[in-house]
Amino acid sequence: RIAWAFSNLGQPAHVDSVLQRVGTHLAQITEFEKLQLDWLEATAHGDLEDARAAALKLAARSPAWRFLAGVESLQFNRPRDAVAFFRKASERSNWILYWVFLANAYHVLGDHGKELEAARNGRRMYPTAFQGLDAELQALAGLGRVSEVNALLDASLAEPDDMCRSVPLR
Repeated sequence: RIAWAFSNLGQPAHVDSVLQRVGTHLAQITEFEKLQLDWLEATAHGDLEDARAAALKLAARSPAWRFLAGVESLQFNRPRDAVAFFRKASERSNWILYWVFLANAYHVLGDHGKELEAARNGRRMYPTAFQGLDAELQALAGLGRVSEVNALLDASLAEPDDMCRSVPLR
């Protein structure tokens, strides 16, 4: 977990340090754990191809990794694969990022109707999550619905300051 935390912080040197220490004990970990380490190392170093390959192997062995395989597929510009993995990972649908990544995959495919549907599903569950608002705005823009984009922006700016604004508009 510590290596994962360093990866999330964008500190690949620290990830390498942890992986080197774990590497001295490879005989004590399972093949599945080795795959996780492969994924983590590839992710920390921006190796999209190896990260996706490891995520696909993990997803084949454990449904819990399907969402991540979708994320890696999307980053590797395989949006159809991403949608398929996200749909198989529906146990994550109670999470705003599930809906945001699904919407983004549909956006890349140019299917802005499904993108809007996914974004609105996420917004229904998390009406104050800025990520959902961002996804809905992007979908509306993709559909060319400028007046709705402007209306939604105006409405969101009138919202109380407790709305999560951690993710900026693109």
